[in-house]
Amino acid sequence: MSQAMALLTKTEELTFDWENAPLSELVEWCDQYRNPRLGRNAAKDFLRRLLGKFQSELYAGQKSPQDVSRVLDALHQLKQNVTPALILQVLLLKFRREKKKEKNRN
Repeated sequence: MSQAMALLTKTEELTFDWENAPLSELVEWCDQYRNPRLGRNAAKDFLRRLLGKFQSELYAGQKSPQDVSRVLDALHQLKQNVTPALILQVLLLKFRREKKKEKNRN
């Protein structure tokens, strides 16, 4: 059990380049959170770390309040018993889509 938890919470979570990874790799990465017992806690940890990162970037003027709000919404959905893998897929794909739109505007 402890080995499985260590696999889900390893530091790869924040070093995985979800913004630039191919879509298939992003979906595969999110699928690791499907485990009903371990996935929810690991997803909560990931979202909390992402929230901290985004809050720091918000204060530095690099993120919008909407991005922070989306992570908070994802944490709320996790409490509502929505599938962790689905929450992460939707959230990270939204961020990727917004980043692509922003690049196209510039």
